[in-house]
Amino acid sequence: MPQQNYPIRRMLLQRAALTKDPVSGILELTPRCNLRCRMCYIRMTPEEMAPRGRERTTAEWLALAEELREAGTVFLLLTGGEPLLRPDFPDLYRALSGMGFSLSLNTNGTLLNGEIAALFRELPPAAVNLTLYGASEAAYRQLCGEGEAFHRAVEAVELLRANGTALRLNTTLTACNREELPGIAAFAKARALSLRVVTYLFPPLRRDGPGVERLRPEEAGALSAESRRWTDAPETLAARIAAVKARVPEPCVPGEDCLGGSREGLRCAAGNCQFWVAWNGEMYPCGMMPEPVVHPFREGFLPAWRALTEASARIPVAAACEGCELKSYCLACAALSRAETGRTDGVPDYACRLTAAYCRRLAEMG
Repeated sequence: MPQQNYPIRRMLLQRAALTKDPVSGILELTPRCNLRCRMCYIRMTPEEMAPRGRERTTAEWLALAEELREAGTVFLLLTGGEPLLRPDFPDLYRALSGMGFSLSLNTNGTLLNGEIAALFRELPPAAVNLTLYGASEAAYRQLCGEGEAFHRAVEAVELLRANGTALRLNTTLTACNREELPGIAAFAKARALSLRVVTYLFPPLRRDGPGVERLRPEEAGALSAESRRWTDAPETLAARIAAVKARVPEPCVPGEDCLGGSREGLRCAAGNCQFWVAWNGEMYPCGMMPEPVVHPFREGFLPAWRALTEASARIPVAAACEGCELKSYCLACAALSRAETGRTDGVPDYACRLTAAYCRRLAEMG
């Protein structure tokens, strides 16, 4: 199976961050989704979308993409909502591929059919990130509102594997599906697929409605450590355990967009060399941080990008976190702090407790 070259990607991101070049972008094609996952931070109905704007058209996305290409963008992630809900997805994908972008896709897989599989066989993506919410109909019915979606997701996995498409599995664990992890991990292992496990859930920052149904921070942290048994190679897990016991940084994970080192403002790729364009045309440093906001469709991409990098560099971060001995293990960033406390420089108690539980459980595993 073809795989994205993570060392090269990381090197490009690190270099681009120094010069503020927009080498990586996320295009959120729609907030609509065919599933009704109980922890979703973005899903909207057409009625909920109306006060916030409209989806960009095919022509608008492609015109923006021409500007991105001129600005030096290399990597594009197509996401949603569920991007395959858009009838024009094949046309968009084909055109973006023809422009030379390295394309990746986030999807729940339930709408991935033979036509899309054939498209990916003809024009291979760098990666398809498919989220598997459980290993059974029952789990999908409880978490996503539709049991049959489990079988369609499995069919998508098999279609892509038959293609030789670069495929990675993601899963998000909540109180509803935490018991599904062994089954999901076994599913991934049987197909020699990598698995990424997420136990931290952002509050619904960009939609109205009740808060997400997430685990208590101590549960999320312990479960994140336990998930390493399923996702890490034995030598990687041993290195993680040794690192947490010695209080030195964990091994670097390929594919992540953390840039490392000391940096003012945002410390990841967001706002430094990466951007997020939302379905309604707004552009943010990160989809989990909907401000600062600029308008590339109205202002032009490069002027909007310059304004975004300048605003991102001024974002304050939590000074109180700088001296924490668990900082290198912590998920907390400006976006997470804002989500949890309302301030980018707030100290997020949820993340503090999650991180302490993660480190405690990881050390116990040694």
